[in-house]
Amino acid sequence: MIVARVGDKHACPQHGPNVVIEGGGSTVDGRAIARVGDKCACGGVILEGKAGATLDGRPVAYLGSKTSCGGVIIECSGSATFAS
Repeated sequence: MIVARVGDKHACPQHGPNVVIEGGGSTVDGRAIARVGDKCACGGVILEGKAGATLDGRPVAYLGSKTSCGGVIIECSGSATFAS
């Protein structure tokens, strides 16, 4: 699973393209890993994550994770994966 991070792109049908702005305590390529419950710049909240892969007790977000505004994460780290 390719993980989503703070600064990765999010496609929001209501507000246009923006980025993930919150993440957990661990990093990939110097950027915090995004999890279910973390926010995007539009105010949308990440709703989907990998249940078997958690960080700080919350599922890790990934390429294609859906958000509360009807959007989806469209960019992730190309250099690291999270084993589930």
